[in-house]
Amino acid sequence: MGGKEGYTKEEYFTASDDIADSIKAEYSSVSPEEQEFVNVIAQGIKDYVVQTYGEHISKDMKEMLETANKRIVMVDNEGFKNLSEDWKPESALPAPEGAAYFSKIGNLVIMRDMIEHSKVIWEQGKEMFESLPEDQKRMVLPYIRFSLVTQALIHELVHSCQEDTGEHRNKNVYRRMALDECGASCLTDKIMKERYPKGNFLESKDSKIRIDTFNYLLGKYGDEVYDVFFNNVPEVAVDKARHEELQKNIYSEFGTKKLVQVGILDDDKAGVYDHMSESW
Repeated sequence: MGGKEGYTKEEYFTASDDIADSIKAEYSSVSPEEQEFVNVIAQGIKDYVVQTYGEHISKDMKEMLETANKRIVMVDNEGFKNLSEDWKPESALPAPEGAAYFSKIGNLVIMRDMIEHSKVIWEQGKEMFESLPEDQKRMVLPYIRFSLVTQALIHELVHSCQEDTGEHRNKNVYRRMALDECGASCLTDKIMKERYPKGNFLESKDSKIRIDTFNYLLGKYGDEVYDVFFNNVPEVAVDKARHEELQKNIYSEFGTKKLVQVGILDDDKAGVYDHMSESW
């Protein structure tokens, strides 16, 4: 904990079509046809996010979301590591491990092509899958991959709608990370169930805890939790003060134990976190 900083607003920009195409040409592991298929999925996700949660998302973020499908880069495992290292500033934190991540530098969604991950899931359920009729069995691996890609896309496109909070130090960094991941996991789960119900079968233990946590916040504080999650800060002073008070209350829900439960802190780092200073 500590050391390198995350990205700063001065480093943010939106990659042009030429830059995005150049990155894809160098790093992408999928065919143009597969990339176009992913872009179509992304278009449906974008439309659904704006339709369902648009009132909680700032105008700037909605405008940027309009062109997000042009900045989705699909890579294999080696390409994920190489692009992540090549793209981030030297001062930045290491790129996260996982299926995908959203980079505010370039406003890129960088995601694995899910080929290897889908094979792992196939092997885990091989006994059941092998019992299927041949025509159905041939469809299992592509279906698993489609589900993995769709879930990762939703999660990262939701992150792409979040205004930067400026939280880069002290305890609020970790509280904000927890809210970000709980909210993105919860919205991914909701969108998968509502728009892609047959593909919503790949839920991890961490995801369930995060989903339950965000649903708890919604139950306790209401839909304005979405405004805090997307950091859609009102311009009117009275409304802004209420927003900031709600954010403070939500952050207070993420004590050390909860941060460990939702996978933001490791057990061995909890003591270090407890001795960090507050941000308010």
